[in-house]
Amino acid sequence: MPAIPEKPAAQHMKQPETCVMSTRNRQPGRRGGRSLPNFSRPFGQLAVLTRRPARTRGGAPTSAPVVAIDTRQRLRHLISYKDSAGNRAKPPGVAYCEIWSKVGSPAPTDLGQMSYLGNASRTPQLEEYPAAQAGQPATYWLRWVSTRGDKGPWSAPVSATIPG
Repeated sequence: MPAIPEKPAAQHMKQPETCVMSTRNRQPGRRGGRSLPNFSRPFGQLAVLTRRPARTRGGAPTSAPVVAIDTRQRLRHLISYKDSAGNRAKPPGVAYCEIWSKVGSPAPTDLGQMSYLGNASRTPQLEEYPAAQAGQPATYWLRWVSTRGDKGPWSAPVSATIPG
């Protein structure tokens, strides 16, 4: 029976994932065919790639929107809102602003007395009213909702009379 020639041990071993790179064959100013980081290491040294830290889940928004109502147009309210920090951008991790309202007196004391207007991802939002509601007060409550559906605190109630 003929003897089976033995292969070197290195040929039997599975190659590990690329996590250590040598800069030995690197040409200055060229990256080659693969998109690799351009290491500023001297010739022949090893560079160890590390993973980015895992993302942590963002919680519910902690700030409340600041609301302003423009009543210059007949039977319309232009609802503007911004972050309580003062900038017009939404806080980080926020998908949209939830808008609730109630038309008429007295002012609402809980969410059960209000009607849902919708979600707004851009400011301002226009709300139009029928002529029968002219002269009545409209009260608005707004809150931020995160991209994961977590809801933040309510804004201060804002009321404005529907111009007729």
